[in-house]
Amino acid sequence: MRVKTDDCDEDNNSKENCFTQKDKGDNSPIPFGGVNDENGEINQLESKANAIDCDHKSAVRMKMMKGVVIRENGGPGVMKLQQLERPQVKNNEVLIKVAATSINRFDLRQRRGWLPKLKKGESAYPGIECSGEIIAVGAGVTQWKVGDQVCALVNRGGYAEEVVVPSGQLLSVPRSVSLEDAASLPVVACSVWLALFQIGKLSAGQTLLVRDGCSDFGIFAIQIAKYKGAKVLVIGGEAI
Repeated sequence: MRVKTDDCDEDNNSKENCFTQKDKGDNSPIPFGGVNDENGEINQLESKANAIDCDHKSAVRMKMMKGVVIRENGGPGVMKLQQLERPQVKNNEVLIKVAATSINRFDLRQRRGWLPKLKKGESAYPGIECSGEIIAVGAGVTQWKVGDQVCALVNRGGYAEEVVVPSGQLLSVPRSVSLEDAASLPVVACSVWLALFQIGKLSAGQTLLVRDGCSDFGIFAIQIAKYKGAKVLVIGGEAI
């Protein structure tokens, strides 16, 4: 049933447009002529409604991203790509748009359920290193800016379109190095540098013995030690 609204002017030539479908609980005016009205007002209203709906969906999409999740332990098949809420950058953190990530032994152990419970600040999603471009910085970050290309050691969550990382866990990526190559650097580079130079105090002229020289850590250790002027001996293959 259609009823006339209180604010209609009966002397108005367009009074046929002042009706509502109150029996349906809708108080917004609609054209009396229905979908075939000559002015096409129904189509205009539908277009506006669709635009509002699209804006809402766009806003929702802006808050979401794609990322890999693990709902159960097992082989590679347990990893699923799903919609996740975009991370929010906090103080002393940066937000990275991920270009590439890598597979580490840590990730395999997480997938199989061989890791202890999450620590504070760790993500439940896999991926402990990645590379990409900084798209936001939190308060207190002075060393990095939006647009910097970096690789990062991540508190998990690197298998996603975006990830938040503490600003102290980033390495700058030179333009001569691809982001794909840089994604495999953080774990190996930080581990080798810590072991050889910060703990081992390796210096030019000293001799370094690298066990398992064909591994990722071994290959990086050989290169960085030689670059620093050390003499390098390597054990590999069946000799190990």
